[in-house]
Amino acid sequence: MGMVNVDERHLLIIEITEEDLKLNKFEYDKKNKKTGEVITDSLGAPVKGVMYSQTAIVKLGRQVMEIKVPLEEGQPVYPVGSYLVHPSSYNVSNFGNLEFGFGLILFPLTEVKNK
Repeated sequence: MGMVNVDERHLLIIEITEEDLKLNKFEYDKKNKKTGEVITDSLGAPVKGVMYSQTAIVKLGRQVMEIKVPLEEGQPVYPVGSYLVHPSSYNVSNFGNLEFGFGLILFPLTEVKNK
């Protein structure tokens, strides 16, 4: 396979730093997808859902912004490093638009060093 050199200014790069190694947990009331009403248990209390994430930095050319990277329950946080978005994280909507899917999967961006 041949080597391709790409200017990083044209890539969507996700960067995880030491400060980003914390797992964030967010609880929310689950809702019925059709009606939008809050789902309750047999005692009338709202049924809770949990979303997990970690903070990261996204580099879009010269722009640098903080984002949340979603994680599955039990998934460890991504270690410090630079990442690209895995192709399975994208999908095409019913209207033909390219968009991120529900899960965001990252894979490490490694630098090739000349000897």
